[in-house]
Amino acid sequence: RNVDTGLPYSIDIAAELEQVLAGNSFVESYSWISAPLSEVLGIDTSPAAQTTASLQVSNVGKVYTATVEVYAASPNLYNTTISKFENVQSRIPNSLSFTIP
Repeated sequence: RNVDTGLPYSIDIAAELEQVLAGNSFVESYSWISAPLSEVLGIDTSPAAQTTASLQVSNVGKVYTATVEVYAASPNLYNTTISKFENVQSRIPNSLSFTIP
């Protein structure tokens, strides 16, 4: 977030940040996490907003629902975080073209 405006940075700044990161010998690798999708869509999720617009997930029967925040993350996210950052208790096998370490 931009500390002056409180708004998420534009994607346009990514190239400039990547140049800074690539030129820093202390940076081994990096990853990106997006702003929440609600901000991209302009949905005010603050308690004061009392809006019915939200992002929700539900089970197939739609018996259970929950409001969520959706973020995009670089595929290498867990490779660039602190060791032991992710604590996995179990995994569900997937047929997607990527794997999570």
